[in-house]
Amino acid sequence: MSDDKFIIPIDAIEKDFSDFLNLQNNFRIIFSGPFGIGKTYFLDKFFTARSDQYYPVFLCPVNYSLLSNEDVFKLIKYDILYQLIQDKDFGFDEVFDFTKLDYAKSFFSENQFLILFNLMKNLPKIKQVVPIAEMIEKLLKKFKEGWKEINDNSELSILRDFQSETETNFLLEFDDVSQLIADQLDQLVEKKRKENAIQKVLVIDDLDRLDPEHIFRLFNVFSAHFDQVNYRIAENGEKLPENKFGFDKIIFVCDIENIRKIFAHKYGEGVDFSGYIDKFYSKQIFYLLHKDAFQKNIQKYIDLQFQNMKLFKVDV
Repeated sequence: MSDDKFIIPIDAIEKDFSDFLNLQNNFRIIFSGPFGIGKTYFLDKFFTARSDQYYPVFLCPVNYSLLSNEDVFKLIKYDILYQLIQDKDFGFDEVFDFTKLDYAKSFFSENQFLILFNLMKNLPKIKQVVPIAEMIEKLLKKFKEGWKEINDNSELSILRDFQSETETNFLLEFDDVSQLIADQLDQLVEKKRKENAIQKVLVIDDLDRLDPEHIFRLFNVFSAHFDQVNYRIAENGEKLPENKFGFDKIIFVCDIENIRKIFAHKYGEGVDFSGYIDKFYSKQIFYLLHKDAFQKNIQKYIDLQFQNMKLFKVDV
């Protein structure tokens, strides 16, 4: 008998997911599967193979270092920005240019210096596993340039103090960080585009492994955006809601059954879970390794093992 591990081929599932992802107006997706079944592996492989079609940004909030009352969404924003900065096509020197003559206007209206400051402050909490030494060096260099420019200019010092006092407002749901993310996403996908348009995809992984307070804080922030959303006009004239940060698709990755149990524990068994969760997917929940595919491949595996056993069959 072979000692090879039993691995279910994902080619057919990739096609199913591709068809599902491309359904018209399917801009919010819940991607569900039991813990350890390979959701992250599947999505990484799927989008890597389709880099000419999608620009994915993967987030894993379970790695964040969060206080119980801290805003998980704040770190989501800086995690996205940090990942965009690492893209070789990101215009780092242009975005964080603190030597322009109109620096005061830029500082006041776009908050680039404060964005950089908060990005650096929150990097340790994001706990990125990629090497960051070189990026930290670049960030520090730009930060020092901006700090020198501010201290050499009394008007900018006043602006700095004003911005520090209003940092709470700066971190509202759609702020200058959000706008910078949306603008840079558009520029990055345009640089990578060859023929067809590239879709921007936000993948939020391991949602059900977060602390319950943070799970529903994150969901509720997106829910608030969906309720107060801007609309874009489709080719057929239909009004379609825009996702946060301008992403074409947002994928929430979790085991939906875990989310259901956590919801019931937090809000009570009688509270309508379907009414709450429905707004986070546009069509239906996508289940990785649907039971039909699983049973089909399990049956093949069992048949193969029995076939191998026949080689050792002894008549009695």
